[in-house]
This record gives sequence, structure tokens and C-alpha cells, in this order.
Amino acid sequence: MNFVSDGVYHLTGYNAADFIEKKISPGIIIHQDDINMVKTIIRNALNDKRQYEVIFRIITADSKIKWIMDKGFGIYRDGVLNGIEGFSVDITETREAIEFGKINERRFKNLFESNPQGIAIADKSGHILQANRTWKKMFGYSDDDMHRLHIMNFRMEQDRETDLHLLNSIFKGDTKY
Repeated sequence: MNFVSDGVYHLTGYNAADFIEKKISPGIIIHQDDINMVKTIIRNALNDKRQYEVIFRIITADSKIKWIMDKGFGIYRDGVLNGIEGFSVDITETREAIEFGKINERRFKNLFESNPQGIAIADKSGHILQANRTWKKMFGYSDDDMHRLHIMNFRMEQDRETDLHLLNSIFKGDTKY
């Protein structure tokens, strides 16, 4: 390595000089379960003379695991690889947020599907997008039938106008109701 940014310390806990002087190599800090994948992606991209992007884990100097997105490309002279230029970004918080979102999505789906109350979700125009099993059983609709329905199909005739006005007010952000 000819150059490593001083930002590598914040990312890895090692100084730039540790990498330049070969006291630490990137292969040592890449998580053992990810090293072969990282090498394969980078090698294939460099062989094809194209840019690479790879997401993997590293183990920092203080033994913490961080998720990294690494992007780079080969520098070629007369068709021969002469070096690699790129950068790495800590995406640990993003990965954790995505995982947290997936957990919450599973919780919502379980609550939605196992709820003894009939629940339907509609878009802003009132067309039903999704309904739980209880709702479909209550009204006798299949998934295919359900997507052709509007929530006003399930309101009593005398309530439809008021309910439609209320629905439109909600989507417009009117908080008077």
C-alpha cells in the first residue's frame, strides 16, 4: 500500500502506518467468514477490469465487529494491474437499522396475521391492499377478490358519504376529527 487515509484509524483502530508498513494487512482484519467472498469479488472485478463493491465485516483493533462497504477499481498500466484505488465506509449502523426493521416487520406481520380482529390496509384512494385471515374469513373474500375492493364497499349506505369525507380529511392531514 502506498497510501492509506488517516480515517482508517476511526474505522479499524489501526493507524495508516500500520497498513503501509505491513504491520497489519486487510486480510487479517476481515472477518474469517467473509474473507473468501471478499477476495473472490475483488479478484473477479479486477480480472474483468471493472469497479467492485463488497460488503463485509471487519474485526477492529479493540475486537469489535463492524460492517464495511468497500468500493474500488484497478489502476492499470499497459493492461497490467498496477494498483487499486478505493475507499471503505462503516455501514454498521445502517446494517443494524435494517436488521431492526426486519425484526419489526416480522413482529407486525405476526400481529397482523394472528389478530382475532379483521384488519384491512387500504391505499389513499381506499382500495384494499392487504387484509388478514380474519378479515378475509369475515367477508368471504380471497386474496384475488380482495384487491378489487374499495373500503366503502363495506360501509353502510347511509355512512358512506361521511366516512369518505373522513378518509379524505385524514389523508389531507386535517386533524379536526
